[in-house]
Amino acid sequence: ERNNNIAGSYAGKSTATNKNSLYDSYIRAIRWASDRLRGRGIICYVSNGSFIDSNSADGLRKCLAEEFTHIYIYNLRGNAMTSGELRRKEAGNVFGDGTRCPIAITLLVKAGTGRPCEIRYCEVDDYLTREQKLEELVSSESFGAMSEAGRMRVIVPNEYGDWVNRRSDIFGTFLNLGNKNEREREALFEARYSCGVVTAR
Repeated sequence: ERNNNIAGSYAGKSTATNKNSLYDSYIRAIRWASDRLRGRGIICYVSNGSFIDSNSADGLRKCLAEEFTHIYIYNLRGNAMTSGELRRKEAGNVFGDGTRCPIAITLLVKAGTGRPCEIRYCEVDDYLTREQKLEELVSSESFGAMSEAGRMRVIVPNEYGDWVNRRSDIFGTFLNLGNKNEREREALFEARYSCGVVTAR
């Protein structure tokens, strides 16, 4: 049932070609809880924070903004699947070596219907160690206190469902290298399309 709900919501609204990551267990948990919230209520998760800016999660972000009236996100970062200077900026993970993905605290609030969603976002600074991030968590107290202190900025999603890293509209004006869906649109190459080598492991 949860898979079908994701297919009709998060995956249905996504523009990504590969939507496999939308069936990750933490996204299934968000969908499961959202489906069971009736009228008013609150959902809070400490989870993988990749959905905040990943291309494949654009449909998830669009649905969350439609389904909830307030969204609060505290991005603790710590993505160990990066490299070089970006990896040094992500620095420590609050769960130590227990995970390689970025971690975020997400609070989803549903307070009736008919209201536009307000999204508030905060992230830790660059280069913070695990211990420094945990100290910040303790001193932050609450999302309300962080908002009052001006630490949380209001995000207005663009038409693509981007929250933090915004795509540029100029990209759509470039000549396509290839196009399998819109044959009438000009492209640089005519090609056959496949997934390439897939292990199906």
